[in-house]
Amino acid sequence: MAPVTTTTIYNRSLGLITTSNSYSASLNVGERDAWMFKGVTGAELIVRLTSSDLDVHLRVYNPAGTLIGDNDNTSGTNSYLKLVLCDTGTYTITADGTRKNSISTSTTDYTVSLEGGAATTTESLAAYFASTTCN
Repeated sequence: MAPVTTTTIYNRSLGLITTSNSYSASLNVGERDAWMFKGVTGAELIVRLTSSDLDVHLRVYNPAGTLIGDNDNTSGTNSYLKLVLCDTGTYTITADGTRKNSISTSTTDYTVSLEGGAATTTESLAAYFASTTCN
């Protein structure tokens, strides 16, 4: 029987996050941080990564570990995704990036946040998702 191998999609897990909150961390250049959140089928979320020094790359994985969203193209250094969740379970957000300037420090600060879900459904958010199918 062949040994089972697994692939880790991040270097450091920073815990569980909830909607309507922002969480800050320092990211080591060349590494990828992970944050988890509990999601339910049909939930509509916006995931944001912001940084003034790092061009952050945002990825979201479903409970099975499949990549369901990827963004590095928002203008400036920030990234965001809008998602409609297809599964109930624990999702993973990963953060990594490249330096926006030539400063040679090994770490930089960033913030991750979730908007939407059961905690903060508003009319404007509902309109934003009106034509979106689940990811």
